[in-house]
Amino acid sequence: MARLVINADSDELSADDLFALVGDNSLEVTQTTDSLIRLEGDNGLFATVTGNFTAFPTLSRTIDGLSAGFNGEILIDISDFSITLGELQFNRNPFAAITAGDDTNIGNTDIGLLWEGFGGNDSFDLGAGNDTVFGGSGSDTLIVEDRFASARATLVTSGTINLTTRDGRDSLSSVELLQFEDRLAAISTGTSFNNTLIGNQFSATRNDLIVGGAGNDQLLGRSGSDALFGESGNDRLLGQRGADFLDGGSGNDTLVGGSLADTLFGGSGADSLIGGGGRDRLNGGRNNDRLDGNASDDILRGNHGQDRLNGGVGNDRLLGGTGRDTLFGGSGNDVLSGNGGADVFEFRSNDGNDTITDFRLGADHIRILNGADDLSDLTIRSQGNDSRVSFGNTTIVVEDVSAEQLNDADHFLF
Repeated sequence: MARLVINADSDELSADDLFALVGDNSLEVTQTTDSLIRLEGDNGLFATVTGNFTAFPTLSRTIDGLSAGFNGEILIDISDFSITLGELQFNRNPFAAITAGDDTNIGNTDIGLLWEGFGGNDSFDLGAGNDTVFGGSGSDTLIVEDRFASARATLVTSGTINLTTRDGRDSLSSVELLQFEDRLAAISTGTSFNNTLIGNQFSATRNDLIVGGAGNDQLLGRSGSDALFGESGNDRLLGQRGADFLDGGSGNDTLVGGSLADTLFGGSGADSLIGGGGRDRLNGGRNNDRLDGNASDDILRGNHGQDRLNGGVGNDRLLGGTGRDTLFGGSGNDVLSGNGGADVFEFRSNDGNDTITDFRLGADHIRILNGADDLSDLTIRSQGNDSRVSFGNTTIVVEDVSAEQLNDADHFLF
């Protein structure tokens, strides 16, 4: 493996500890000057040995059987070669140490590398692979070949996160900014204690990626499009303004979207998810959750557990999940699917024109909250293969169930 060092005065990526590389890459050595040797490979890999030497000393390194002794540094240009480092064998992890200054570091390999920025405002464009980056002092940026909404983050320790994207799973310490394909975001991290973390603390961007960690945390995105990860503990996540992604993690969390189109995922606890003003997507997770879409046209998924789904205002899509769920579309023209479990579909007068897609006779029930006191107050008629229930300016289409089958008090709750 190589220990790589940026030379502060020459701005060259160098290595002072290059060990044996074993693979199909045959190399030839050409001494072009008294202080430079270039090693060319058939597949496009090349390395340059520099230093103050007059001949090959006793100390040497072997590359595919060819010895190149040196008492200087090894320079490796890895910006454009056609093979991957995965085809080579190394005897320890690669390491790149970049000295003080504003450096741009590019790695076009799919093998994980270890990078250290030290001082300066550094930029890391590392490509695929599971990389480890220590940004050091200054304002450092990782360039991510993925969209912001696809990123997932977990806290390792305060100031260190694992970031999972299309590029791989990278460990980041003292890295302040993430440049995604669609936006720039600032990183904020908590600790194992109870934290309050607030976005918009970095002047370069209003978009934040905030990771709470353990403890009962409060995370506030404020303006911008934010990604908030509560992780363990009973957390409160507030996206506020912007199109946000909120992930409660484990624990009994409260997630509140905001004014634009938000995505909320409760996680493993008994969570409360509140969408807000935009076209939101709410996912309950693995426990007994409460989902409130509020305004606009929302999609609510209960997933596992006995969930309560309230669509609110707008034309909503409600999907219950595996447990005994309660689905209430609210005003607007809503589509309700209980999926598994014995589910309850709730309606009231003036709710609009709603549809139940998977009503199961003998298992599911329709509850009338107001506008009708018993079966005689309902008008039930056939509509093709479906039935149509009407009362108090509300219409319910029950798919694949005939009026004759549905016209039984056992299917209703008042």
